[in-house]
Amino acid sequence: MKKALLLTLVLVCSIAANADSCVTMRSGNPQVLLEKAKVAFTVDWDHAQVTNWNNKLFPQYLQHLGSEAVNKWPANRKKAEEYFVTQFNRKSTNLKIKEGSTDYKMLLRIATFDAGGDTKDRHYFDQKVGGTVINGTIEVRDAADKLLCVMNVNNANGVLHKNDAVRYGLALMKIATDVCDLMKDVKKGKVTATTPVDYSAAAQEAKPATKTKTVKKVVQTVPENMYRVTAQKVNVRSAASTKSTVVGSLLRDEQVEVKGINGSWATVVYKGGTRYVSANYLEKMEPQVVEEEIEEEVEEVAAEEKAVAAESVAASTKAGNEKASKAGKREKRAQEKAEEKAREKGRKAKARADKRADSDSGSRFPSFKADPKYMGEWHIGYATTGHIEGYRNYTAHAQTGFLQGVSLNEYLEFGIGLDVMMNTHYPHGGDFGDIVWSFAPYAHVRGFLPVKPKVKPFLSFGVGPSWAFRPDFISKPQVFIEFGPGIRWKQFNLFLGLQKVGKGKGTNHFVSKVGWYF
Repeated sequence: MKKALLLTLVLVCSIAANADSCVTMRSGNPQVLLEKAKVAFTVDWDHAQVTNWNNKLFPQYLQHLGSEAVNKWPANRKKAEEYFVTQFNRKSTNLKIKEGSTDYKMLLRIATFDAGGDTKDRHYFDQKVGGTVINGTIEVRDAADKLLCVMNVNNANGVLHKNDAVRYGLALMKIATDVCDLMKDVKKGKVTATTPVDYSAAAQEAKPATKTKTVKKVVQTVPENMYRVTAQKVNVRSAASTKSTVVGSLLRDEQVEVKGINGSWATVVYKGGTRYVSANYLEKMEPQVVEEEIEEEVEEVAAEEKAVAAESVAASTKAGNEKASKAGKREKRAQEKAEEKAREKGRKAKARADKRADSDSGSRFPSFKADPKYMGEWHIGYATTGHIEGYRNYTAHAQTGFLQGVSLNEYLEFGIGLDVMMNTHYPHGGDFGDIVWSFAPYAHVRGFLPVKPKVKPFLSFGVGPSWAFRPDFISKPQVFIEFGPGIRWKQFNLFLGLQKVGKGKGTNHFVSKVGWYF
């Protein structure tokens, strides 16, 4: 991650502004979403039409971006889909996504896809710069590939980001959040079956088998209501008036959908809303037909809708199916228990690594969730003396020590410390130096405010007893207090603060420490 706090605030504000749900129930029985079971998750990218690139299919869009984008796509796809999986498993209390699951299948079919963009070589107000927008459907099927329910995905808006995989992933994360919110509404009875699935044997026997064939012709058309910008730059306004607010702009040769023209103003579709542009700078595009040779796998799924029957499920039949399904799930859970423990441990380790990684996905703040682990620190320091009880001045105050403890999460640490200090002083009325050795064991707590994965300002507080060793005797223990701010950068700590030994005026020091954290 190379962005500062400003980018983080932009992301948070953008997500908050886009809080409306993009997922609605289309057909089938939503009760399947309340099953405590495992589901395999996949995304169909290949049939997605890229709306910001002449509605061509996504594989063609990748080829348009170049060989580097094609070669990186498998890794970028996995990274993008991880956003959905992580968010879904974190928020869902019922279904959990598990790779290779045989209980249920969840397929996101992307119909249209605005790939968004970054700000590397474009203006911020360019309509093609921004987050990814996804439209499509989500299908839930059982192990026998029987369609159980379908959800619509409408305008799932992601957030601006320079990295393609992260930008796509943020839109998928929005979809995962809204699916989980829909599950809560189902549990509360706010969402019921729109067109219940017929589980009867007759309906399943009538369902044709799915076939796959290969075609080599793709036809792309330019809709009749598409216009091209003829000016170098034209303003997009909130109303059909030159006095209205400018909400964006279009550049030469950009295409825009025109809903109607009234006088010198055209009503256009801009960023999902209705806006206005001067019709004097728009030119109607002639419908075009482009044929290209391309191989793609096309499934004949027209008969799938027949599986979503118009009649309600008989209660007794459904109850019997659910009972058999639960018995099968219990048997599978018993077989997978040992494997699941190992996978869960790996997921937690990966989550901790991802949270601390200085990568594109590190723009979000770490979680407050407890994640205890060992921490240690060795440090050296030097102090100047504001006041030493019984002494007139000093020549040096050096110290070293270590800390051992527990890091509760990215925001809080507890530990036990031990510092050894060497003080050289001049006593009142004397002309010779007096070296005093002392040590202080103390309890320690630090509170952090991460601003980047590797930069964390903190406040530190320590308290405990202190003993001084002089040439002829050992002093009685006195109270030792240390307090002040600091900053952690990668594996190094810098602390600037105050130290006080004893009651009343006691001994006061201004101290600085440099430590190595491990």
